[in-house]
Amino acid sequence: RPLTLFDNKHLVQVGEHKMVYYPVKRLEQMGIKDIRIITGPEYAGDFCKYTSSFVFDEKKAVVKNKFSGLNFSVRVQQEAGGIPQAMALCQDFMDEGHLVCILGDNLHTTPINLNADKLEKDTAYCVIVEVPDPNPFGTCKFDEKNNLIDIIEKPSAQGLKAPSNWIVTGCYVLPCP
Repeated sequence: RPLTLFDNKHLVQVGEHKMVYYPVKRLEQMGIKDIRIITGPEYAGDFCKYTSSFVFDEKKAVVKNKFSGLNFSVRVQQEAGGIPQAMALCQDFMDEGHLVCILGDNLHTTPINLNADKLEKDTAYCVIVEVPDPNPFGTCKFDEKNNLIDIIEKPSAQGLKAPSNWIVTGCYVLPCP
């Protein structure tokens, strides 16, 4: 039986940490301190407990918060409604500038360099990466000027040829209204 029968996939242990730890640390590396987690009603308490839990630092022989310096809020998404519905749950969380959305089940193996000063005000950004086989992923389709114009989800499963070898990584930078 899969582990996700008993627990949210974002709270499953991957290596030393639960899966959600990795995107949270990636956000922290990007300089983001205020983080909102969107989850279903059955797991909201688990996320609240996890983000406020403490760990023992053996090197310093002290107990510390694993996410010291980060501010978390958890909002409940009553039904699976995808990224647009999750973003609607963040409207009260947004201020001027951009909102970074990172999916909790994607592992980024390289840093995401976000230079907020160079982001265009009304432009959305999508972090993409080139892979040898894009078929199991959301694959990017570009126009003749290399602008991203569409994302084809798992093209081979739809009987389609992947339009490129570039895939979305689950990290989006969206302008705030």
